[in-house]
Amino acid sequence: MATESLAHEHDKLERLFELVQVLGQQNEFNEILRVVAQQAASLLPAETALIMMLNPQTHQTVKTIFKEGGHGGHASRYHTAHLEISGWVMKNNRALLSANIKEDSRFGKKRFQDLPIKAAMCVALRNEGTTIGSLLLLNHTQNGEFSAAELSYLEKLAALAAPFLRNVQKIQEYFAAPLPEAALLAKYENLGLLGKSKKFVELLQGLEAAARCEVRVLLEGQSGTGKELIARAIHRLSGRSDQPFIALDCGAIPANLLESELFGHVKGAFTGATGDRKGLFEEADRGVLFMDEIANLPFDMQAKLLRVLQEGEIRVLGSNRPRKVEVRIIAACSTPLRKLIEERKFREDLFYRLHVYPLNVPSLNERGEDIPLLANYFLQKFSRQQSKAADSFHGAVLQF
Repeated sequence: MATESLAHEHDKLERLFELVQVLGQQNEFNEILRVVAQQAASLLPAETALIMMLNPQTHQTVKTIFKEGGHGGHASRYHTAHLEISGWVMKNNRALLSANIKEDSRFGKKRFQDLPIKAAMCVALRNEGTTIGSLLLLNHTQNGEFSAAELSYLEKLAALAAPFLRNVQKIQEYFAAPLPEAALLAKYENLGLLGKSKKFVELLQGLEAAARCEVRVLLEGQSGTGKELIARAIHRLSGRSDQPFIALDCGAIPANLLESELFGHVKGAFTGATGDRKGLFEEADRGVLFMDEIANLPFDMQAKLLRVLQEGEIRVLGSNRPRKVEVRIIAACSTPLRKLIEERKFREDLFYRLHVYPLNVPSLNERGEDIPLLANYFLQKFSRQQSKAADSFHGAVLQF
């Protein structure tokens, strides 16, 4: 039991180190806000995470970001709640932990009654002795209370993130300008990614940041949202662009062949193994291995993949000598891995290894503004293939 506890603490510390590694490679303020909020919500876990940054001179709010867990439509009310709770934290110069914020005597009885929230914890973001903002986590369910140990972990996360947030805020204020939106859209159109909606632009900004990092990426989104295209774009724009990109659909290979497919085999390892064969990890060495629908990996293969990510080496079937590999993993799934962990269908420790740089890939339902653009693109593409003359759909067809 003590060994398990130590391993769990080690994993939690490693997640903080990985977060620092990611933040150290970013120079885009909004993307750092998104990553910190999403990682805080995932690691503790919480259903909603909010970051508020303050202008040190005027103390006015300059940025608030949400990571929501299916509770849309409350943005302005969350903002008011965050102001109220952050104000208490800053006034009292200490963190807040509340099992039921609606019944908390530190606030008015009816202050948060119209919000679907229950448990809350909030810490200040401080840099160079100055409070520059706050980080608030909320849970909505009866059994979602936060512990004192989780509050302590949140304080550590905030202490690590605050200098990066402040430094990037300064850099962007005086020097760095983000890539103009039109240039960003044109850049990714050349890589096969089309759109112009707000959700799509946010995805591209996250993709830009992910390409700069040498860390694992997790893409979550419905089937057909273009996750492999996004993975290829990350590879093309990264420092590994001249190295292999190998794609694997984890659900398309029979379970009994997966180990050989991933790690390779030596001659005689099993019936039909007439020669040595490299696995996909060796094929992708120094490059990228894209693992689509990673949730389809059987539990025993999840354990073996976890070991590869921890040790940086593989064991070829039929050989007892490990081989070192250096591969960047981009994983994708159409079902949220958090949900599968709750259903005991996916290993939580493997999730944390993969969830270093998460990106949510929006569906067309979330980016309806892009449908006419995509429809006309595919119309022109298939018209050329069929030698037909059709440049665009009639406006009436695109009414929806």
